[in-house]
Amino acid sequence: MKEAVETPLLELRGLRCVFTLEGRQVEVLRGVNLTLRQGEILGLVGESGSGKTLTMRSVIRMLPRNAAVEAENLIFAGTDLRELPEESLRSIRGKDISMIFQDPMTSLNPLKRVDRHIMEVLLHHGYSDRRQARQEALALLQRVGIPSAETRMRQYPHELSGGMRQRVLIAMALACKPKLLIADEPTTGLDVTIQAQILALIRTLQQKDGMAVVLITHDLGVVATLCHRVAVMYGGLILETGPVDDIFARPLHPYTRALLRSVPAIHQGRERQGRLTAIEGQPPPARHIPPGCPFAPRCKSAGPDCGESLPPMEDYGPDHSARCFRINPEVFS
Repeated sequence: MKEAVETPLLELRGLRCVFTLEGRQVEVLRGVNLTLRQGEILGLVGESGSGKTLTMRSVIRMLPRNAAVEAENLIFAGTDLRELPEESLRSIRGKDISMIFQDPMTSLNPLKRVDRHIMEVLLHHGYSDRRQARQEALALLQRVGIPSAETRMRQYPHELSGGMRQRVLIAMALACKPKLLIADEPTTGLDVTIQAQILALIRTLQQKDGMAVVLITHDLGVVATLCHRVAVMYGGLILETGPVDDIFARPLHPYTRALLRSVPAIHQGRERQGRLTAIEGQPPPARHIPPGCPFAPRCKSAGPDCGESLPPMEDYGPDHSARCFRINPEVFS
């Protein structure tokens, strides 16, 4: 895997997102701190509703009208995104920052042929000649491994398989050679074989182009094989972040350890291959997140202070940090 460069490409500090719901202010992101380096693949993991997709949508301000975003620091490639008007941000979206959306079955316009989907991206971000844009669209489809690309160009989304549609979405995302690719559950709804092909394609393209990738996923197995670093989210916060190998070998936060215990391990003995260890309880709804650690109501190690005040993010090794009052870096259960 290509090694990441140390220069930060994206820096988030104190990122907050507040929704106005029925006249009430609901804080969904509670101060997200995140750094992404050039050429790095970062896995953003956590249960549904933890804030993974919302974090990245907040960066590019693709949010509902009832959402407001603020941050202490929001820097992308040396540009403060907080200061950009919508018109300037629109020129970054799709060009410097691209996003592969979650569901390939519904992310394409059923009334447009495949060529128009890709050509519109190219024409919006610099291409002025439609013939040249069409040639580039064809080259992109060939690049992402779509067979008979010339024929597929003239087809509509319903004529393609789920894997083909996902490859079209990847071609659209890569059309302008972005510096950052956000892949939001890019294999949702695909069978296992197609999932492996799509993930291998993303890794190959990332290595070739040197772009940074944020992979939003529930699959820790994918994170282990594809990512350089991982950030664990829960309740609108980053609870732990660090190099993939270190996180899997030395998980610090109780939530990270609980996630890892809930994943089957085929190398374990027969006596460990029965029922998985489920995380008891449910993630808190955004309107009822406790003022302290959001995982406290489900954590077996929690004390009274955990639900009352938010632990600070502290370093426990090179590039490995977590927020918890009960961390003992020498003992892991």
